[in-house]
Amino acid sequence: MTEALERGGALVRSRDLRRLPVERRTLKAGVPRDRAAIAAIRIGDLARSCGVTARALRHYEAEGLFHSSRTRQGERLFTPNQCDIAHLVVQLRSLDVAIADIRAFIDDTVPEPVRIMTLRRTLEQQAADLSSRLASLRRFLEGEGGLTRLERPNLTSHPVQDQGFG
Repeated sequence: MTEALERGGALVRSRDLRRLPVERRTLKAGVPRDRAAIAAIRIGDLARSCGVTARALRHYEAEGLFHSSRTRQGERLFTPNQCDIAHLVVQLRSLDVAIADIRAFIDDTVPEPVRIMTLRRTLEQQAADLSSRLASLRRFLEGEGGLTRLERPNLTSHPVQDQGFG
């Protein structure tokens, strides 16, 4: 199957397409050959917009949270939908939501109200755990026999003597 492209009045076959500069890779009507390439975002640009490293995005991709397409050179490209998912993943990770919980939240086979309720329960449980830990810390610092202030031990008042080890 050959696609005819217009190049300065001449027709070009699809096998010759890879030799054309990217801006010339359009069909007769001016429609880009690869519609996804129009809005494709490179991993470095996506990482900057998410506020994370490209390595973090590659990790989330390896975990199956979203997928990218690849150029012939192996460069990752993300569509706007994948970018939205990446932003959501980064936001949820900043809330310390586990990757397994994020995977369940973005699973399209589960109805959205169920996914939202599950995520809400997860975040409420985390908030309860943090409140409990904070209360324990307060009891420890203010309680009977507890520390009223944190002191740093004076390590220079008792120098360690050479015990002959080693």
